[in-house]
Amino acid sequence: MRMQIGCLGLLLVFAPGSLLAQRVDLRSGVPEDVFLVVHAKHNPERNVRNEHLAQVWQTVQETKIIDKVLKLITDSVSAQQLDQAKSVMEELQTAVEPLDLTAIAKMEDGIYTQRMRGFANQQLALLRLGDAADGWEEGLTNLMRLVDKYSDGSVPVRVSQHQGATLTALAVPAEAQMTPVVARLGGILLLSNSEDF
Repeated sequence: MRMQIGCLGLLLVFAPGSLLAQRVDLRSGVPEDVFLVVHAKHNPERNVRNEHLAQVWQTVQETKIIDKVLKLITDSVSAQQLDQAKSVMEELQTAVEPLDLTAIAKMEDGIYTQRMRGFANQQLALLRLGDAADGWEEGLTNLMRLVDKYSDGSVPVRVSQHQGATLTALAVPAEAQMTPVVARLGGILLLSNSEDF
């Protein structure tokens, strides 16, 4: 795996879970050749948004709108297709179970950046998720393993070590010009669509 030290190097010099890794400025991990950088910091004045989203989710649950949509879809498929779909849905639910979606709303800060390589737009996100970073790494790795499974190995998962961090990549065909990558260092999660970023 050819992960450049530019974006990750600063993060990986710290031992996972160390106080230094908690304090590292994520902006320092942004390569110089990017054309877009967004630095998001938690703003306590916007916590009211989280309350609003919680009310929206409660309404979704109370109205059972997701169940109603699923019923509309499943009413038109055969019993065998439905059984297969349920099996896959159960696998997906198990795969994403470690993901703490509220961690994104609560994260201290994050970086999103892009750069061009030929015709490919490479993207990188560095997210300070704290204790939830471990679950995000696990859940996203689980999803990659499901892609590997259902592609009969034609889109395999590659795992490598780089200065103390485990890098997990989904080896999609070269024509796609992207390779999803996930890595974690302590409470910092790295997501990219390129091993070269």
